[in-house]
Amino acid sequence: MPTRYIAVWTSRNTDEPATVWAAVPPTREYIALGMVATVGSAATQPPFDAMRCVPKAWVTRCAGPAERLWSGDEGTVWRGAHGLIVAAKPR
Repeated sequence: MPTRYIAVWTSRNTDEPATVWAAVPPTREYIALGMVATVGSAATQPPFDAMRCVPKAWVTRCAGPAERLWSGDEGTVWRGAHGLIVAAKPR
């Protein structure tokens, strides 16, 4: 399980903001796959059992480009070849 979450993106233009969270793995030997999305304030992190971390030795890079699902002033949401969703802030 992750040790904590980092809010990487929050929509602020709606009555109920959506927040996308990146998990922080317990050690460098683990990796979090994907992200967690919640509705509501970024003040409340998702529960730790909302996702799992796996050993890096189990993971390989995904072939193929990611598909852009949504893009706006607040950031971009992508779906990778395995169907996992990732959000990024604009640079």
